[in-house]
Amino acid sequence: MHLKATLFHILQSVCLTAVYLTTMLSSLAYAESSQQYLIPQSMQVSDQLTSPAAGVTDIKFNELYKTPVGPKGFDLTKKTIALIGKRIRIVGYMAKSEPATPGLFVLSPSPVEMGDEDEKLVDDFPPNVMFVHMGDAQLAVPYIDRLIKLTGTLQVGSFDEVDGHVSTFRLELDPEIVKDLTRALSSTHASK
Repeated sequence: MHLKATLFHILQSVCLTAVYLTTMLSSLAYAESSQQYLIPQSMQVSDQLTSPAAGVTDIKFNELYKTPVGPKGFDLTKKTIALIGKRIRIVGYMAKSEPATPGLFVLSPSPVEMGDEDEKLVDDFPPNVMFVHMGDAQLAVPYIDRLIKLTGTLQVGSFDEVDGHVSTFRLELDPEIVKDLTRALSSTHASK
């Protein structure tokens, strides 16, 4: 009798665990599919990056500044200097910002979270974050929780951003990607 009770409790635990895991997996799949729906194909990162389009140069965050940092502080690499005003492609993480700033978001080499309105000067940003501008589009892009690839024109120099930050690196997002984002956000809002 004791063995039957023990086996019953084990079976009950296994069933409850299976139900819990099934529920968790289905909610993760829903979150993943809804997130994928938001991210335009042009921004999605697969295991293997294809070659950039003609006239576009790949650059990595660790190629923006010379390393190690010298006695004068951060110095731009020759590659960065050569790409100022030119089209680049870069892969990174969107900085989490609540609420999203219309027309602007931050791309970082690692996941980061932006401070509140009164904490702008104490954000834990790496020095090589890139402020992404969307031209005239005043889109408030919701947080994307995975790697994204962006193509646009690189601008470098100290600049006062509309959100109160001071940027060094800016990416003027290609109009095609802005259109893709606009369509994705419109269809997401329309389906709600």
